[in-house]
Amino acid sequence: MKTTDQPISSDLVRETALADGYALVALLLQFPDASWFPRLSDESLERDVEAIARELSLDRAATSRARAELAELAASLTAGSSSLADARREYTRLFNHPDHPAIPLFEGVFLDEERVRAGKPKTGARLFVNPAALDAERCYRQAGFKRSSDANVPADCISTELEFAARLHGERACALRDGDGKAEAAASERLAEFERIHATKWFACFFARCTEESAHPLYRAVGRFGTALIAP
Repeated sequence: MKTTDQPISSDLVRETALADGYALVALLLQFPDASWFPRLSDESLERDVEAIARELSLDRAATSRARAELAELAASLTAGSSSLADARREYTRLFNHPDHPAIPLFEGVFLDEERVRAGKPKTGARLFVNPAALDAERCYRQAGFKRSSDANVPADCISTELEFAARLHGERACALRDGDGKAEAAASERLAEFERIHATKWFACFFARCTEESAHPLYRAVGRFGTALIAP
């Protein structure tokens, strides 16, 4: 086991920052509520983005624009020209509209819509009952991951998948800290499988659409920061 006077490895710093980054984006993609939204007005989330971007050496232009969006939002919240209600309206329009959300939150439905946008036929993916949701549930079960979201939310929800990625990066960080090669290998294997089957198929497109289609600085910031976070 590593002792406290040993230098911190760059891999440990990176995995910790990735865990923090995925967890932050997962939080921001939940329905806005009073448990975290006030942090936007005191600029603490902007500082979190800055710290994570620095640790990971993320694309400076993209993260600077994300921070600028968050700074704009903080100023408007302080001035009273924007509110929690505004963010909720935009969240509903983008992600949670009962009939036609602009950007589906669920992998299977999102990818089906992307097929239609590309001129291909629909696969008929439904919430809960589609290969992406069922396989995401398998990944969580095998990793012993308990979802924080309501059980009535499909397993392929973007925020849940991001939470799972954060969990796996966190497990890698803990294994690196403890010098546990077996645990590191197990977490790395789970992460590689999850990225191959799920994340690489839709995260980039999802974040790009957030940047392009949102009328609210919060979700443009989510798009820009998310894009930088997952870049190779």
